[in-house]
Amino acid sequence: MKKFFILIIGILSFFCLPVLAFGGLEAESDIIKGQSNGTFGFSEKEPITINGDLVEYFQTKGEVVASKNVEILFRDMVLTADKVRFNINSKGAVAEGNVKLVQDENIFFGDMVSYNFETRKGTILGGGVKAPPWYGSAEKMDKVSENQYNLERSYVTTCNLENPHYRLQAKKVKIFIGDRVEANHVLMFIGKYPVLYLPYYKHSLKDNQVHVSVTPGKNKEWGYFVLTRWRYYFNDNSRGNIFLDYRQNKGLAEGADYNYNAGKFGSGYLRVYYTKEDDREKSEDRINDRSLIQY
Repeated sequence: MKKFFILIIGILSFFCLPVLAFGGLEAESDIIKGQSNGTFGFSEKEPITINGDLVEYFQTKGEVVASKNVEILFRDMVLTADKVRFNINSKGAVAEGNVKLVQDENIFFGDMVSYNFETRKGTILGGGVKAPPWYGSAEKMDKVSENQYNLERSYVTTCNLENPHYRLQAKKVKIFIGDRVEANHVLMFIGKYPVLYLPYYKHSLKDNQVHVSVTPGKNKEWGYFVLTRWRYYFNDNSRGNIFLDYRQNKGLAEGADYNYNAGKFGSGYLRVYYTKEDDREKSEDRINDRSLIQY
């Protein structure tokens, strides 16, 4: 009878082994497979949940490998991919194939992502970003802090088309989630043509107004025309617009305006605008030409 009870306990232990492996990580076998999920965490209040069609736990390596329809949930972040390797000790993950990293309403995607859930830092290769109203593409994206992403050899735009009408291109663009976009040495492209160079660019993500506007048309005085306005923003007390225009009967024109508020030192509005004025007979309207179109 004693041997019979020992046998029953042995059989029960064998069948309970997978449950112990994913719950308390006590399994003695090297590989345990599941078709639901594994939950790991820094504490009971901060679990990391790994879902996938196939989830494997390699105990000797301290590694979880999930494949097909993989989803990792942690705090306010969701990572999805075709395949993920997750190290339980370092809390680092390497994801491959249709990778998406979602934080709040912002989506970062790429071919491969290396991310550490403890340090909250990582790298995305060959991808882009959707952080409305901003969209972008980059050869490499680094998540360097809780809410900052650095995009290398990249562009950003507010046009959500696959081939945007315009874009701001730079070697490095910094996106601060829910706050602002910054870049140095920026080239502005309309279509495939560079039209403007800016040594520094900053725009608030809290500002919902249109950032770039393009107004085409035709009238008797100008002929065919295209007026463009690009809004720039340093802070609430320092902002303005840059204008780049073309009129069939008058040629190219460019200008800028600037609103500032220096508190007790005063506030004001500055504007400069220059046109080549090919139509000399209308030279008296040189400065006020743009007033024919209201924004």
